Amino acid sequence: TNGHLFCDGCIRRYVAEELFANQKSVIKCMSTDGCQDVIKEKHLRRVLPSKVMDRLKEARYVAALEKEGYRLCECPKCGAIGQVKKKRN
Repeated sequence: TNGHLFCDGCIRRYVAEELFANQKSVIKCMSTDGCQDVIKEKHLRRVLPSKVMDRLKEARYVAALEKEGYRLCECPKCGAIGQVKKKRN
């Protein structure tokens, strides 16, 4: 992002913290100079384990649904996932 270079290990740790600890679905540059660029998916795909990349895609999907007024629900019997429109107050 914007010419900032980081080693693969640091990127993996940073993304894991942003995704799992901070619940972020948009991963911004980890530079400390105030850069707000979003790290492109093609760069993340190159360094992230497939399980982390899958979780990031899922987080982005959920964030897009929530933005449109939906939420995901899990069936307590079988675990199937469905979309439900949120009620407006």
